[in-house]
Amino acid sequence: MTDPDACLSVIIPTHNRRQLLGKVLAALSRQTVDPATFEVVVVCDGCTDGTRDMLCDGAFPFALKLVEQHECSGPAMARNAGANVAIGALLLFLDDDVEPVPGCIEAHQRAHELAREATVVLGPYPPVPHASGNLFRLIVRAWWRRHFEKVADEGHRFSFCDLLTGNLSLPAHIWQQLGGLDPNFRAAREDYELGVRLMQRGLPFRFAADAMAYHHEHATMTLDGSFRRAREEGRSDVLLGEKHPHVRSALRITVRMRESSHLLGWIDRVTFTFGAGADPLLRAIGSMLPLFGRLRLRFAYLALYRWLNAYWYLRGAAEVLGSWSAWRDFAMSASLPRATKRLNIDVRGDMQSAEEAIDVAAPDEVALSYRGYEFGTLECEAGAEPWRGRHLRYRLCGSLAPAYLKCLLEADDLGEVLTYRSVTTRRLLEGLPLIQSPRRAEMWWEVTRQWQAFVSDAAD
Repeated sequence: MTDPDACLSVIIPTHNRRQLLGKVLAALSRQTVDPATFEVVVVCDGCTDGTRDMLCDGAFPFALKLVEQHECSGPAMARNAGANVAIGALLLFLDDDVEPVPGCIEAHQRAHELAREATVVLGPYPPVPHASGNLFRLIVRAWWRRHFEKVADEGHRFSFCDLLTGNLSLPAHIWQQLGGLDPNFRAAREDYELGVRLMQRGLPFRFAADAMAYHHEHATMTLDGSFRRAREEGRSDVLLGEKHPHVRSALRITVRMRESSHLLGWIDRVTFTFGAGADPLLRAIGSMLPLFGRLRLRFAYLALYRWLNAYWYLRGAAEVLGSWSAWRDFAMSASLPRATKRLNIDVRGDMQSAEEAIDVAAPDEVALSYRGYEFGTLECEAGAEPWRGRHLRYRLCGSLAPAYLKCLLEADDLGEVLTYRSVTTRRLLEGLPLIQSPRRAEMWWEVTRQWQAFVSDAAD
């Protein structure tokens, strides 16, 4: 690798996952690009399981750099340490349990080459197909599947909370200008916090579906680990809201305070006031979840899991805020986002012209009207990208479908909708509450498409 400007650096932080890391490195050895065009930087973050020896004894077709941190400092500092020694013009971050398919690096490089400006590229890393009837496994897998389905939609509006560092690439100079990840977010939300700064800078996010990797979450995430993670997320959300007040209204900790019922509010107050004394009891209750699963008490399992997850989230927030009154002040002081650039669009005319007008203006709020009658708004959202033309039809066929269709019916212009692509018409009609069929609850079985893609990749 002689030309740093033409190369890419893969950065992998790891902590005592020698076997999984070996799978990731083996997958990187099978990439479709020339191994001389990229390097791999592995950051051993307090590893004590022989990871260093495995790396030193291994033979790899790419250049491998080893960075050692003798104390486990967390993923933020580990990624920063890896980026500090990387020489590539592009940085690709992978988790040590995320196994890239052969074309992953090539897809990241292509996405940046096709972009007209510096871009953040998000690659999918859904759970690797793994047969399990464990309800916790199915809950986790369903979350990941929904997340990547959401960001893969061409009409999705990206926000700071779409940024995940498990399969992410961006230009090295952008990373350096931003100063990398904030080490104060030691175990959670370090990616969200970086996402806020990237959005403030105006960098576009792009989803590259072909930059695929598979997440071995079944080997790394446990039920107890999910509750520890929820606690860290509660702590980190408060820190995030304190550092970036303009996104405070979008955080879970703020939404819960503002939308909780009277009874739930009292339960939350008790959690903040006496939570530390109740922790052992809640851990004991959590140990009953596997029994619920074996008895196939699915709804009881889900209800208890969600309640425990919320409890530990609030416990983490309480560690920073200290009291329920401090939480109330934190949430109530969050101001709703205010539009600085508002655009008025009448969708009665050519839809393509309306989309082009939104692209040119890049507003943070759009008032939609039909023949002068305002029927909806693309609202300003905290920490989100400006509105783009590609978002318009997505919203008209989604949340704004009933109001939009009412305008069309009253104006006797329904025929115009039928001239659009059939998929657009179908999605418009599906947006109506009266005729929309409920989606199947897919969390109880594996996703067939994912299995097919996995098998196809293995065959190739």
